[in-house]
Amino acid sequence: MIPLFIYLNALDFLTTLIGLKHGYSEASPFIAMFIHVNPILGLVIAKACAALIAAGAYYFNRPRVLGWLNYGLAGLVVWNLVEFLR
Repeated sequence: MIPLFIYLNALDFLTTLIGLKHGYSEASPFIAMFIHVNPILGLVIAKACAALIAAGAYYFNRPRVLGWLNYGLAGLVVWNLVEFLR
């Protein structure tokens, strides 16, 4: 589950950067606040927060939380790709 989490985070990072470069805006107000200052630093901070949550789930042996995080990240990646195709 951890390798999938890392892969999905990388895909979300890249698709979000591509979207921002093409003029799309960030839908999450929390992440948009960080991106407003510096897009790459904002995404790194958001991904660090996600990594902390995943590390906590792993440490406390909560594989379901990692599974739900992976489903959420996969949804975000699909959302970004659909936005590119529109």
